[in-house]
Amino acid sequence: MKPDFVYNRYNRVIYDEMKTILDNKSGALYCMMRDQMGFGDNITENITGIDFTSDNITSTMCLLTCELLTGYYEAGISAAIALEFTNQFMVAHNQVLLDNKAERCEKSVNKKWDFRQAINVGDGFYAMARTSLFGLVDKISMTDTVLALNLLDEACIEMCEGQYLDLDCRNNFKVMESTYFRIAELKSGSIMGCSMGLGGLAANVGGDIAQILNMSGKRFGIAYQIVNDILAIESSKDDLMKTEFYLKDRHLFPCVLMLGIDRYTKEKKFRSLYSKPTLDPRDIAEIVETINYSDAIQISYNIAQSMIDAGLSILKDSYIPNDAIAGFTAEVVPLIMQRD
Repeated sequence: MKPDFVYNRYNRVIYDEMKTILDNKSGALYCMMRDQMGFGDNITENITGIDFTSDNITSTMCLLTCELLTGYYEAGISAAIALEFTNQFMVAHNQVLLDNKAERCEKSVNKKWDFRQAINVGDGFYAMARTSLFGLVDKISMTDTVLALNLLDEACIEMCEGQYLDLDCRNNFKVMESTYFRIAELKSGSIMGCSMGLGGLAANVGGDIAQILNMSGKRFGIAYQIVNDILAIESSKDDLMKTEFYLKDRHLFPCVLMLGIDRYTKEKKFRSLYSKPTLDPRDIAEIVETINYSDAIQISYNIAQSMIDAGLSILKDSYIPNDAIAGFTAEVVPLIMQRD
């Protein structure tokens, strides 16, 4: 099924619910929160500010998981909103880490109000995420609601661990694949696993199945990160400066593959270019050309697919109904691979 169709299934309900929550809050803090999300105080009712596709992959996975297990998604809305607020918590803090180096930060809370308010906004979003999860208590047991809170908190802790490792690897041009996978599992896998686990809890399948969904989602999250890295390189022909930002800000998976091999003269040239303190447009173009000359992109896609296969295997080895597993295969895989 086409990814856009799946996203569009939930977009409006997510948007309306988040806007209603923030519109019912008064004060400067919530004005900044609305501004970060593109709601503002004087905007139209159109969906703006948030990219309700890739930016809300976790809330979509939560609602989709709930729907595949029960036939309807409404029980998972509180959990999906919690995941969206968690995403905004990370966005606010990442804007401080980026220090306005990216064009997308020009209208950020960090840029408009300063880093102290950005941190404050991020912490506020995190608290609102936990509050939103308590909306599950009317649908599931208190025990499972506490488990949901624990899943979210563990995911946030793991994302912070991943962020530490990611920052620690900046300017390290000997990053191994194992290090990349660890960072990807912590930063992307943890929250993807959490989203599926929360969807399962909202579907009232119990803690054991929720943990299986969490483990499967972690594999899907790694695959999603790898595909995002590939797309960042493939889009370079449209925006070289954006590619430079990605190349110097973190290690994209095809680049990690290139750093780990030393078979061809072109790959030695890649290492020399990649490690330069600054890159001009010609360097970026040559780096991308060298990656495309190699088989790094195809290998990356193959590894992403293997991660998806591992996630599906975890589901197939559980007590999850076959029709639900078929639904994951038909609808989740295109979302992760970001292909029709």
